[in-house]
Amino acid sequence: RVFMSNSTILIIGINLLAGIALIWYLRSLDKYNKESVLTISMLVVFGGSSSVLLAQLGYFLTGLLGFKDLNLFLRAFIEIGPIEELAKLIPFIVFERFFRKEIDEPIDGVIYIASIALGFALIENHLYALKNTSLIFIRSGITSPIHISISAIMGFVYVYNKNTSKNFQRMFKAFLISVSLHGAYDAMVFSGVFSYWVFIAIIFFGMRIVNYSLWNLS
Repeated sequence: RVFMSNSTILIIGINLLAGIALIWYLRSLDKYNKESVLTISMLVVFGGSSSVLLAQLGYFLTGLLGFKDLNLFLRAFIEIGPIEELAKLIPFIVFERFFRKEIDEPIDGVIYIASIALGFALIENHLYALKNTSLIFIRSGITSPIHISISAIMGFVYVYNKNTSKNFQRMFKAFLISVSLHGAYDAMVFSGVFSYWVFIAIIFFGMRIVNYSLWNLS
């Protein structure tokens, strides 16, 4: 008979609690036509799973191109950031086609892509924690909100564009901003100089960049 180890049960439990807490928070952001719990759960499970599979495909392709031989700091910006943000954006666009009527305001775009990002982060956390149980306490508390907040920029702009000018340049800039913030976080982790204060500063200036570049395009 096969039993789950105590550490595996702990990992699953912490991931589950982190997921429930973050899903509740995401749903509370929508003050009017709230997304159903079932819809958000589907996005977390199916959107998160498909985004992880897409990311693995991306890493396989970049591995064939020799990216694994590059410096980790450089890979954070030209491989990891682009692959993982695109892996979350593609399922979001697919789900948007099925829930077009429900996604009628920018906050809905935030909730939908953030739910997918949450699913991605929970699966990623679980895979990391299977190698090192202590990581789950850090990753559930830090990287899940990071994945969500960074990807939320793209969801907001995508729906904003759909309802207004359909400005591709604005959407591309949102993608680049998400990739840059993601790369900056990973680069700090890889270089061993991660600091909460430094990351808060990056998020702060990143939001200033969002304000300037997304809404002041020529």
